[in-house]
Amino acid sequence: MKTRRLPCNAEQVLAIERGATRFTRAVKLREFGLCTDEGWDWEYRDRRGLHFITNYNLLALCPFGGPGDRLWIACPHWRGGGSTNDQVWDEFTRTTRWQDGREILDHGLQLDEHGKHYMLKRRSPATMPRWASRRIVEVTDVRVCRWDDITDEDARANGALPLKYGGYKSEFRAGLGAQICPGKDWVWNLADIDWVWNVTTRRIDA
Repeated sequence: MKTRRLPCNAEQVLAIERGATRFTRAVKLREFGLCTDEGWDWEYRDRRGLHFITNYNLLALCPFGGPGDRLWIACPHWRGGGSTNDQVWDEFTRTTRWQDGREILDHGLQLDEHGKHYMLKRRSPATMPRWASRRIVEVTDVRVCRWDDITDEDARANGALPLKYGGYKSEFRAGLGAQICPGKDWVWNLADIDWVWNVTTRRIDA
């Protein structure tokens, strides 16, 4: 069993809080797709050339691990520097946690007119320390599918909320689904995304 970091933006964290049991991320492999050669299922290219693999080997390419592996959620958070570097305020649970494990309920931060706190700063998921994470999920299943083949069930499992007209899938593609390449990968064009990882998880107490 391996434990990995899973960076999530605010919308993705809220989906987890709503009970999402699946997340979708783009397959970031060049020329990835089905292989037509007999004996192989998939193909992709890297700096060493073109590779052919079977379904059995596909799991080794997943950056989120396989069944039994765990992912701790790194999310936007409030953290200070110097003497306040050992405390993190979580805006989703509204609690403050210290590095030594202490935790208290703190309903909010007193921000000035510029939206800033006198001690803490809002920081990106990339800087969250492991001890500050409140959420851990365990991978139960990994599959690959085409972005256009995402179903209403997939969208609902991702934590999407239903639209009055259009169901879960329409909201997912416009909201959470538009964020399957968070951070620097936002430069990706959704129209260019063909294959996605569809990872099923179950929540574990952090």
